[in-house]
Amino acid sequence: MRNPEAIECIELMVPLCDIVSDRIARYSMSRESVCLNGDHLDLLLMPIFQIGELIGGGGYLDALQELYPSDIWVQAYGMRNRIAHGYAKLKPAIVWETAITSIPALRELCLQLLED
Repeated sequence: MRNPEAIECIELMVPLCDIVSDRIARYSMSRESVCLNGDHLDLLLMPIFQIGELIGGGGYLDALQELYPSDIWVQAYGMRNRIAHGYAKLKPAIVWETAITSIPALRELCLQLLED
């Protein structure tokens, strides 16, 4: 049986993943621009933070783990914690890799789970 809490969270995550991809395209971002331009970095950080906050702070972590046991949920929440509590030490290159690798993978997983 599908967990309605998990589905609700997933439905909220997909548009946040899309925001990351849209911003990369709209502002012609690259690894270099994110590492050198604080504005580009900040444009990616907020939706990534919101994804993690939704999972952990929104109380959806258990429901997501029940639906699809995976480290991806904990990793997303962990990234939120790195942004919130370690902003000064955050490496822009890690944010870039998250934006171009982890976020698209998360989006695809979410879409798969919504189809099932």
